[in-house]
Amino acid sequence: MNAFYGTADQVSAQSGGGHVTANELQALREVAGDVVVIGHQQMADSLSKLTDTPFLADYLMAYLAHKALDQGTLGLAHFYSGTCTQTIALLKARGIPVTYTSPAHNRALTIEEYTRMGINYPYPHIRDDALWAIFKRGLLDANLVVTPSRASAEFLASEGCQRLEVIPHGCIPPATIPPLPPDLQVGYLGQTGPDKGLVYLIGAWGKLNWPTPPLSLAGSGTERLGPMVGRVTNGGRFQLLGWTANPAKFYASISVYVQPSVSEAFGIPALEAMAHGRPVVCSEGAGVSELVTEGIDGFVVPRRSQEAIAERLAWFRANPHRIDPMGQRAREKALKYTWPIIRERYKVLWRTLL
Repeated sequence: MNAFYGTADQVSAQSGGGHVTANELQALREVAGDVVVIGHQQMADSLSKLTDTPFLADYLMAYLAHKALDQGTLGLAHFYSGTCTQTIALLKARGIPVTYTSPAHNRALTIEEYTRMGINYPYPHIRDDALWAIFKRGLLDANLVVTPSRASAEFLASEGCQRLEVIPHGCIPPATIPPLPPDLQVGYLGQTGPDKGLVYLIGAWGKLNWPTPPLSLAGSGTERLGPMVGRVTNGGRFQLLGWTANPAKFYASISVYVQPSVSEAFGIPALEAMAHGRPVVCSEGAGVSELVTEGIDGFVVPRRSQEAIAERLAWFRANPHRIDPMGQRAREKALKYTWPIIRERYKVLWRTLL
């Protein structure tokens, strides 16, 4: 039996989405054997020659899916993110079961946060109501939509999705917990869009205004956050690290990890930090906050609350002896969500459909 795997993302281990696609694809191959993969790599040449629209990848993917159908029998199709409405309609018309992983953010909250920051939300297929309706059709047509958090599932249900399965994202834990730094070190690793909530973390750190150590902000684009820091606060010290080739080294350098998202389906770095034995402070806007047990392996704070973030970081500074045991429990929690465990959940799902 053959299967079809479609995504507009990279299939790699170089990003959060890349981790998910790589593990989904591995699980699908273990279930179905041969898999026809249509992703960014397969469409890169054509995409580079055309003016990009949110639906261009779907158009090309549907064409390539036609070719796959002509060459053999497909028993299952799975999609990760992206705009796949035409391709899903084509496969469903041929009677092929379709599953679709959607790490959906709360649409209204996300657009609102960009507006508050004076930035136009860059994805027209989500921003524009008419285009959103076209994009959403693929989610509604799928036999089952997989999403990584209850919050994401609730949003999708409010948009009309009836068949939903929550499967969190996973992590790759180190063999042992790296030792904690001698002093409290706080950090964030990830993207810098307004919905990530960095303005609230920066504001909280400025309120604390500790002379040492600096707040470490890592991830592509963080090296350009100097102007934002200057606008938000004149207090606190900041280390803007930019893209890091070695996330494990970053997690080892901090004591406490903060995920301040306003709207995010999951937030893999927070789970990775827990796997490294670091307690976390997560905004309720991040789906990964659903894995945090309050006061046991971290804290969950209201979204957009500088005050709550500052309060929890001050608590860690006043209670340094609590960091290690909370970190130990955070790792115990994360070990329940390693990628091999999550892949088994994908496989059970697909075997049930088949």
